[in-house]
This record gives sequence, structure tokens and C-alpha cells, in this order.
Amino acid sequence: MKTIKYIMLLLLATAILCGCESQSKKQNDFSGTMENIEYPTEHGQIIDIMYTENEDIYISMKSPDTDPSKSIASVWKKPVDDDGWTQVYMQEFISDEEDKTVGGYIYFMDKGAVIEEMFFGETDISVNRYYTNTFGTKELEILPLQEQIGFVYYMDSLTEDKVVMEDSNTSTVKILNLNNNTIKELTEIDTCFFAYYDGRYVYMAHTEPFELSEEDEKDLQSGSITDNPSKYARGTIYDTENESFKQSDVLTEASVLLFEKWKGGKINNYNLKPAFCKDIYSDSEVYYVAHNDGIYRVDEKERKLIYSDEEWDNAKSSIDLIMPTPAGDIYIYASIFDKKSRSYTEKLMKITP
Repeated sequence: MKTIKYIMLLLLATAILCGCESQSKKQNDFSGTMENIEYPTEHGQIIDIMYTENEDIYISMKSPDTDPSKSIASVWKKPVDDDGWTQVYMQEFISDEEDKTVGGYIYFMDKGAVIEEMFFGETDISVNRYYTNTFGTKELEILPLQEQIGFVYYMDSLTEDKVVMEDSNTSTVKILNLNNNTIKELTEIDTCFFAYYDGRYVYMAHTEPFELSEEDEKDLQSGSITDNPSKYARGTIYDTENESFKQSDVLTEASVLLFEKWKGGKINNYNLKPAFCKDIYSDSEVYYVAHNDGIYRVDEKERKLIYSDEEWDNAKSSIDLIMPTPAGDIYIYASIFDKKSRSYTEKLMKITP
């Protein structure tokens, strides 16, 4: 009897092991590679990244916080197939108030940038916003309608006539038109938590109201309810030229994935936000979602893990920026937490799926 029981346990353990190996192979069935890209780390952290039609990579940087009264925002570029970075722009910001520190931030437009000068006090934050259409001058234009902007995140491919932003307080997308100095708020989607702008379309991952089932109500009362983003996560595309909205099944699937990674399966839980972008070089509708467990590709056929890295796989690691290229490479800027040293390392990486 003991022999039979031993054999049964052995078979069960083998089945579990094979199942785990099969699942592991299924989840990691890719041939992606990663290359660390050296960049001028002595100039601080990367704020934004851009690819140009001349096949140059641009990064904007904020100087290290060694002198709280001064901040330097700079722009660097390098050819895709070259290792050398060249500084093409620099702007210095100084705080004249002893109780306030200052930070300078650059977000790319077509040929220039939106530039923020932020002052941090003990109880308040104030910001001045400027823009320039060329890096060939230090002269800055004041960004109009600043009192209507609020605290925002800028949405990727800003153009010379439109600045697209996500308001962190209202969870809405705002579009500032620099041709006629007007601002439009997309109040039709007032629960947008992830957005990407490609120069014409705004791709929004948002939530919509839903009713709890009787089973959900019971789980909620017992405190055991789990998160199910497929019930509320939706994807909507806004055309900035026609001012029209369109629902997208593929973007909805990407939205579900975004909330799965952000919420971590728990109804009242939030992890570090994943990075999100549209593959603007693909002929079909394709999105990328990057979190500390890897990079996912979502298209009309499937969602697929195309790259993962054990070094990233930590709840404290964050993927901050993501940028695809026409060649199919994906650039990632991340803050990787090392469990042994209990410290963070900022990395710029090129992923080749």
C-alpha cells in the first residue's frame, strides 16, 4: 500500500512539474533580445524619448537633484546605429526663493518641445509652461491658457499645433491648440487612465460604469472580491481632426491588460502603472504594454508576451517610457530595483522581439 501511495505521489508531482514547465515555456515562447544603451547618466534622469524620420533617437534629461536651487534640462541625440550622444539643447532654471526647489522638464514636439519649470514648496507646487518649435534658440514662448491646464502628463507625439495632455486630477484628456489658443477637454471620456497620441489620433484606455453581480456583492461584503477588468475596461480612439470617437476591440483588449497589470487582480489595489503605446509603424492596429513582468503585444489576433526579464520582475521596478521604431525594435526606459543592494538603477534598453 505504501508503494502504491508513493507511486501516486510521484506521478502527481511529475504532472505538476510538467504542467509548470509547459506553462513556463508557453509564457516565455519568444526569441527577444535586450541591449543596454549607454547614455549620459551624469546629466540625470531621462524625461522623454523620441524617434525621428532621420533615424535619430532623442532623449530629454533633467539634471541630478544635487543643487535644489538650480535645474538643467537638456536634449541629446544619437543615430540609431551609433553609440555617441550629442547635446543639442540646454535650458537652466533657478529658484530665487529659499523655501522652494526647482525642476526643469522637456517633452518633445515635432521639432521642438514643451518645457516645464516646476517649483516645489513645503505645501504647494507651482509650474510655468513654455514651448519652442526649434532647438536652435534659447527663446521660449509662454504656453497659453495655463490656468486651464492643471497638473498633466503629456501624451507622446506632440505636434506644433496640438499639445495633448492627460489631467491627473480629472482623468480626462485635454488638447491645447496652439494655432488658435483654445483648449478642448474630452469630457465624454472622464475616466481615462492611459492615453497615447500619434499626431492625429488619441488612443484612450478608460473605465465605464458596471453593475456588480450577486456573487460580486457577496464577495465584496466578505472582503474577498477580485478585480475583473473585462467588466469595465474599454478602449476608445479620438480623431483630433474630425473630432469623433470610435470604439476599438483591440484597444479594449489592451485596456483590459493595462488594468490587469495596474490593479494586480485586487479590487482596491494599485501597482506601479505600466507603460503603453500604439505601434504607429504597423499597418494594422497594434499596441504595446510594458510592466515589470515583461512587454506584451496586443493585436486583432491575440495578446502575447514578447519579452520578459528576470531583473525587472519586482514590484518596485517601473517601466517609465516606451517607444517603438520602424525596424520593430522597442526602446524602454526603466527604473530597476535590485533586491540585494536595495537600490535602483536607471536603464535605457533596446528590445528586439
